Amino acid sequence: GYPIVQAHEYGHLLGQRHSGKGSSGYGDNSCYMGNQIPWDNVGARMCFNAAKTYYFGWFSSWHKEVNPWSEPFSGFLVGIDDASKGRAQSNKVILKFSEGDKHYFIMFNRKKGINDQAIGGADQVMITEQNQRNYDSMHKSGLSPGKQINIGRVVVKFCHIQYTSTGDRAKVMVYRQGQSMQCGA
Repeated sequence: GYPIVQAHEYGHLLGQRHSGKGSSGYGDNSCYMGNQIPWDNVGARMCFNAAKTYYFGWFSSWHKEVNPWSEPFSGFLVGIDDASKGRAQSNKVILKFSEGDKHYFIMFNRKKGINDQAIGGADQVMITEQNQRNYDSMHKSGLSPGKQINIGRVVVKFCHIQYTSTGDRAKVMVYRQGQSMQCGA
């Protein structure tokens, strides 16, 4: 079979359901579970979205649960390729926060190395909602540098990308509305 089908079905074997966007239950083109990748014999070097990666337990040493009300987050996310090469250091790969009964996951979808054919959200900070491990996920937003989004009463801001010899990283902030935070270095 086609590589996309194999990766998608592997996701199901690991307990995951589909990843949607908008009105399409398969619309998330940043994730194999969205099923939007070319159907050919080559496939694409890309990854699963932040929610799927979190629930798989991959890169768990670099996950962080954030509570914007008691401890806003201001720090760096590294992409999957840099993390897989041991370049995460004190940075994070996935952030998780909750707003009411909804759970949101944030990841830097850096387009390089094992993720160099990322189709959706390349080099963006991706935000995905998935309320439990065996639920469908839903793409909420892909942020470019300098952009932010309000999710309920929470602000997620993608400040900028730093390109370094030890890995590329995205400066990200997660905080409650009404709070003032500046990107800085």
